[in-house]
Amino acid sequence: SEQADEKLEEIERSREQTIVSASEAKTREDEITELADEAGKLRADIDARIQASQEAQQQLQALTGQAAEIRKELESLLPGATAAGLAAAYKKTKDEISDRMDTLFTKFWLGLGALIGTLVLGHVLLPPLPTELGPLMLQVLSRAMLASPAVWFTWVVVRQYTYLSRLHTDYGFKEAVATSF
Repeated sequence: SEQADEKLEEIERSREQTIVSASEAKTREDEITELADEAGKLRADIDARIQASQEAQQQLQALTGQAAEIRKELESLLPGATAAGLAAAYKKTKDEISDRMDTLFTKFWLGLGALIGTLVLGHVLLPPLPTELGPLMLQVLSRAMLASPAVWFTWVVVRQYTYLSRLHTDYGFKEAVATSF
């Protein structure tokens, strides 16, 4: 019976170990169930994030396409804007040249008036032209010296007016070409 008591104690220990093991198994099973639930939630969260990422990528592609179209449109408008800017600059320069030409035209008439005035003044102040060659040359030289500033002034004005006239024509052509494009 001592053997039976030992066997009984052994069975009792085995039963207690089985109860403890069953309890531990139940705890592990609960932990595994919790981890499986968390894994399911994480998987759903990952799936949602993947879906959101794919939607964001599609939106990015759509916006990239729109940006490319806008860029093409802007690039097509740029030459027109450049031509318009050039045309405006050429017109402004042409108008400034035209204003300078008007001023020079007034100066030209003043120079002609001064030339005529010096010729009349020379005729009034200086004695009449002699018939002898020596005194005639002296009189012509003195009258030429009296008129030379007016002649020089008028000549300079005419040269500047001619130069500006060419520039005016050139800028008018440039304006026309820039406007046509």
